[in-house]
Amino acid sequence: MPYWVLEVLRLGLMLQGSPKVLNSFFYNSSYTVPPDWDPTIDPTVAISIYESGSDDDTTTWLEAAEALWSASGMRTYIVINGSLTRQTLMDPFNGKFYKQHRIEFLATLRNAALEPLYSGKEGAFDYIYFINDVFFCAPDLFRLSHFKADISCGLDFEVWIGDKKGRAEGVTQRFLRRRLLQTSLDSILGETEPETSFGSAGSTTGATTGATTGSTTGSTTGSTTGSTTGSTNWHKAIEHMSKVHVEEAARQAAAAARIQAAKVKPRYEFYDTWVSRDVGGNPFIKIDPIARDTRTVDSLHRGLPIPAKCCWNGAAVINATHLARGLRFRASLVEDGECDISECSLFCEDYRRLGAKKVVVDPSVRVSYLAWTKEVHGRLPGGIGAKVPWQHVIRSGAIEELNRMWEDTQGCMSIQCVPLRKGTEEADIHAFKVVDLARVNYTHIFLERLKMPAQPPPPPKTCNLIMGPYGPTGDGRAFDDLAFADWGKKPITKIAYRVLANASGDYSAISGLQVMYDDTDAMDHGGVDVGVEGVHFLDAA
Repeated sequence: MPYWVLEVLRLGLMLQGSPKVLNSFFYNSSYTVPPDWDPTIDPTVAISIYESGSDDDTTTWLEAAEALWSASGMRTYIVINGSLTRQTLMDPFNGKFYKQHRIEFLATLRNAALEPLYSGKEGAFDYIYFINDVFFCAPDLFRLSHFKADISCGLDFEVWIGDKKGRAEGVTQRFLRRRLLQTSLDSILGETEPETSFGSAGSTTGATTGATTGSTTGSTTGSTTGSTTGSTNWHKAIEHMSKVHVEEAARQAAAAARIQAAKVKPRYEFYDTWVSRDVGGNPFIKIDPIARDTRTVDSLHRGLPIPAKCCWNGAAVINATHLARGLRFRASLVEDGECDISECSLFCEDYRRLGAKKVVVDPSVRVSYLAWTKEVHGRLPGGIGAKVPWQHVIRSGAIEELNRMWEDTQGCMSIQCVPLRKGTEEADIHAFKVVDLARVNYTHIFLERLKMPAQPPPPPKTCNLIMGPYGPTGDGRAFDDLAFADWGKKPITKIAYRVLANASGDYSAISGLQVMYDDTDAMDHGGVDVGVEGVHFLDAA
């Protein structure tokens, strides 16, 4: 069974369990139950996944996962073989084909995954977990719920195999990830034959007191969580999971030993520089310090949580309040002048305009796009300190400092925009600019348009394409004779046509047709013997 199925189950059980269950996962560790934990609340976790376009075993594993998660007392909303795919469109002016805007498509998928939240009653879902196609540990993601923030994230890492450039010669990150999802890390390094299959899907999970989680499977996923009476049949599931994890731990230990003996060692590099913004609004970078605001550098180096303007970083915990009140993932309002950025970046900006300004990045919560080794828990490139136990975070005063900085920076609305390069799907780092989120309230514009969708445009007074055939000749069986390159540029101003009836007068048909574009007459349609002189006209057709 793929790892993510069981890890989602583990996270779900932790989120809906009692303090006794949580302590069983953190035995002999620094974890303690939060002081505000209410044992009288019996939360339920719900999982929502929207899958479409998968060409591997994702759908099969999702069916198995749904049965397992449901048996553990979690509500599931799983769509398999959904109809949403990225569309291929045609530009009517030049005839060129192009893909649907990537951000528009991703926003649509995220909204599809969150449909249980949108269609439910307000307040039924308190938090959302969105998990991308990453390897993660359930206790780490559970830790993010302690911040009670509007958006909480860890850090996501690419795992490079090879030289300082971050990859083995001729081997891309995507290739390494695909290979690893199908085999084991040992086979990537060429040490042994594959021992197990991980499958190639993402995962999702819900959250405490009504939270949600999503991830990518095939095309995309998301998920949500509600707070109703949960199931108590998790005891057997925990017992079974313990056996599974003992076996998995043994395999990981053996793989780690071979990795340490290998000549090529994995290297970790922070990934999500396009979306993440430090507390001053500047992008995260890949070198020390990844978050450059001087007010947070020391905390980052010590592995303590820091405030930020925006984050996603492979997994995010979101306060669902504004989504329940109508906000949606969206693409930029480019025609209105908004910067063309990620749907996750727009989500942060929308939340900030709506007053949800508590964003935190915890560098001790780490996910990666390849399976990691034990080094991921220590100091990492970019000035990232070793992982810090939660008790140390509490004793260090980091939570009080976090709240103080949230208060001090709540009025700061400036953020740096790095748009997509026009006509591509890559960020144009040379076109960055600082924008004031308060200057134009694109969030309000978007929400108003959601309330009052635009009406379809009125019928045009002019048209620029007439479909055939109109007559018995070869040209009559063709489309209109306007050059393809002129479509949309030369409107039809007049149509001349001849109507012929049969002898009995019970049948008539157009036998001749001529179109005028602007002041240019096109060719006659209908044959040599049938002209349009002295016939009917349609002006401003």
